Amino acid sequence: MMNMTDNHATMTISAPIRVEPVQARSTARVNALLDAACETMHQLGYEQLTTAMVAERAGASIGTVYRYFPDRIAVLQAV
Repeated sequence: MMNMTDNHATMTISAPIRVEPVQARSTARVNALLDAACETMHQLGYEQLTTAMVAERAGASIGTVYRYFPDRIAVLQAV
């Protein structure tokens, strides 16, 4: 969920996130990870979702996923 305050976009995530995105580019990256997680869940179900699948579908490295989310459960909670 995006909130606009003082012309700056801030992201609200319900799950614990390791690093809050500050720049628009980082926010876009987190959104891409969450979109990839949603697509994967719809295709395979949440039981099959892995962080590697999310990273691959988002075009990111596995390190990028772990930069923002401590584990796959946190990714699922954020979706």
